[in-house]
Amino acid sequence: MTADSKTRRVSSPCPDKRILRAMRCGDEVLLSGTIFTGRDAFHKKLCSMRKAPSFLPEGSAIYHCGPIAKFAADGRIGLMAAGPTTSWRMGLYATEMVKRFKTGLFIGKGGMGGGFPAACIEHGAVYLSFPGGCAQSACGYIREVRNCFFLDEFGPAEAVYEIIVERMPLIATIDSHGGNLHERIRKESKKKADISV
Repeated sequence: MTADSKTRRVSSPCPDKRILRAMRCGDEVLLSGTIFTGRDAFHKKLCSMRKAPSFLPEGSAIYHCGPIAKFAADGRIGLMAAGPTTSWRMGLYATEMVKRFKTGLFIGKGGMGGGFPAACIEHGAVYLSFPGGCAQSACGYIREVRNCFFLDEFGPAEAVYEIIVERMPLIATIDSHGGNLHERIRKESKKKADISV
């Protein structure tokens, strides 16, 4: 975090663009509330739909995650691992989700390219990073798995889990002001590599 970075407590869903636009790259975000896991299959399906499914409100948070789930006989769902998957391949679809469905927050690792950073600027969305390799520790911030959607269609790894989290620690790495920590690191790394050759 930089000297001017802040810790922000954010609730999800977050339809208030003022809150989303207040976040800047480097800010620590403690996220509480409802988030939805979503990988390739969900992103593709959403972009084929005319309107968002009823369970996905404006300002929703999508977590790029394919959790390891345990389904109990009484219907309860437990997650044994819930680490982030690489977000890059979801960038094209996420851009459409921001524009059409007003999705406010995306969580994952590695950032997203294509038109996604520009969509964040135009519509006030933010990308939040959670460290890779922490699949089990991520479960420590989960208070409840409330529902599971598209299980029969997508299977357990690609299904959409509705999760309640409490104070999940994240870092804002793409903001709505043109800040993009992933791109900055890429450019700095390339510059150092060019110098060392």
